Amino acid sequence: MDRHGLFLMAHVAALFLLLPSSPARAGECLSFEPAVVEITGSLWKKAQSEKPGLKNGQQKVSAGQQWVFLPDTDNIPCVNTDPATSEIIGPERDIYEFQVVFSRKDVDENALYKQFLHRKVILKGTVSKVPSAPWYTPLLIKVIDLEPLLTEADKCLSYEPTVVTITGRMYEKTLPGRPNYESTEHGDEPATYWFMKTDKPFCVYANVNDEIDEDEKDVTDVQLVFTRDDVDEYDLYRDLLSKKVAGKGTFYHAHTAHHRTKILLTVETIEPIPPK
Repeated sequence: MDRHGLFLMAHVAALFLLLPSSPARAGECLSFEPAVVEITGSLWKKAQSEKPGLKNGQQKVSAGQQWVFLPDTDNIPCVNTDPATSEIIGPERDIYEFQVVFSRKDVDENALYKQFLHRKVILKGTVSKVPSAPWYTPLLIKVIDLEPLLTEADKCLSYEPTVVTITGRMYEKTLPGRPNYESTEHGDEPATYWFMKTDKPFCVYANVNDEIDEDEKDVTDVQLVFTRDDVDEYDLYRDLLSKKVAGKGTFYHAHTAHHRTKILLTVETIEPIPPK
């Protein structure tokens, strides 16, 4: 090959190296406001800057933290910055986060969407660039709507006043009671409680703005609480101990020493489940 051919090959190779390694096509990209976009991902809170005793990315919710949206890693979006020129801010810029902006005046969105922190959601909103530089994420997303993204297997139950039904095997267990709820060998009174071992683990979402309820997952044991005044429910349901039952009632979260599981069920009814 003569020197002209070598020069041509070198020139083509140089042009090839200047091209993006994984160019995004405009048809696959989001658009800036006023276009409304819809993205799936998860919500988090992160520290905006390094502060004494607070590391960037620490998840403790405080006034110095900013909501961020993390798109699904298998579908990292690019953004079409200018449809006329098709300039692309794409995956090569590592846009894996959006700074979240709430703007509604009729509701406290921080409280409204707190229940969705660390969960898969569908976010509908508008995208814009960060106007200043206190935050390293280059893009803002102004929230129009948020909805949980759940499969049937992932759907969680709710606390009171929602009425729920769980199935499992009912059992009783004696544990240390008053005064310290630690050890009968050291003087605590024995106390017998009734529980249900559920057929499969489940999760419970906390109510918005509730100071006692907490998100719980992988729940398998539930303490049963009887509150009826017209009948002794321990006598009523004693024949169902060690049997498969369906318990109907409302959940609340443990908050005293009498509560022996994280989730408790205030019982409305307990029905036997016939063997198959």
